[in-house]
Amino acid sequence: KFEMGVTQILSSVEDENIFYVGSYDESISVIDKRMVKQEIGRTSVGGGVWRIKPHPKCPSLLLIAGMHSGFHVVKWNKDNGIFDTLCTYTKHGDGKNLGYGADWSHDPDLSLFSPVASTSSFYDRMQHLWQPKIKLQ
Repeated sequence: KFEMGVTQILSSVEDENIFYVGSYDESISVIDKRMVKQEIGRTSVGGGVWRIKPHPKCPSLLLIAGMHSGFHVVKWNKDNGIFDTLCTYTKHGDGKNLGYGADWSHDPDLSLFSPVASTSSFYDRMQHLWQPKIKLQ
């Protein structure tokens, strides 16, 4: 099913039967545990998926640390199984610096109107705070 090793398995907070799988093969897969042999969604982010973090207020909005492709915000539509890439952040964590860590701010004052992301890269030991150009829905 995966061309390379699995890096993360994350249960959905919206649906107990759904989980997300990140892989070195540059993909995020969505699997329903009632039908584990069949993916119900998949997208490629162009670099091994090291971290998947759902937004605390909008769990279908996922912050992805792509090892060699920067950081991505994707939204998974459970009705049609399609991922939409909403933005990509490449000021660090792309190419030689290895995108490694990613999380959303949980501070309601800081991210009231627009989400705030914290991302880190491995070899250069950098952490960035940035605001994806998206609105929470």
